Amino acid sequence: MKLTENHFTRPLKSALLVEYRCECGEGFYRVSQDHPITRHNQIPHLCTSCNQLVYFAAPYPFVRVNNEHDFVHWQTLRGANLKG
Repeated sequence: MKLTENHFTRPLKSALLVEYRCECGEGFYRVSQDHPITRHNQIPHLCTSCNQLVYFAAPYPFVRVNNEHDFVHWQTLRGANLKG
């Protein structure tokens, strides 16, 4: 999203990108656009390294602000590759 003159920004105390590491130890889980949400209404994720399929209630990664509030990362929903 492009910011315009109508947008106002303020610095935050802290914001973190929260990822979930795969058991393989090499990759992180990302939302899979190729698998339907059929299992307990949870979201399918694939490991970026070994392609293990798992299901989570929340889409990973997400953004945690001030160590209190969690927000869905827009790139996560679009299935875009995130650069670390």
